Amino acid sequence: MNIAIRTLIYRDGKNIIAHTPELNLSSWGSTKDEAMKNLREAVQLYCEAAKEENELMQVLEDAGYGCDQITNVWHPPELIELQEIEVEIHEDNNN
Repeated sequence: MNIAIRTLIYRDGKNIIAHTPELNLSSWGSTKDEAMKNLREAVQLYCEAAKEENELMQVLEDAGYGCDQITNVWHPPELIELQEIEVEIHEDNNN
């Protein structure tokens, strides 16, 4: 079985963060390749633990994944658009 993971990659100071939002897992490294390698390992460990508990299919379905019956690859839900928005936070004058 293979699982396709959508990965967001961003910089946090000197580190590179790799994050898969559907599974809510992140890892980091000093390079993009290292961050991706570490995230792949984290996803494998997470999925193997869920499989041992007979919960992997439920975890994937709850995260919105669907399985391609021909290739047996689990895919994340379709991404329609990625946006950055601003949110105004009102200051509390009492603090």
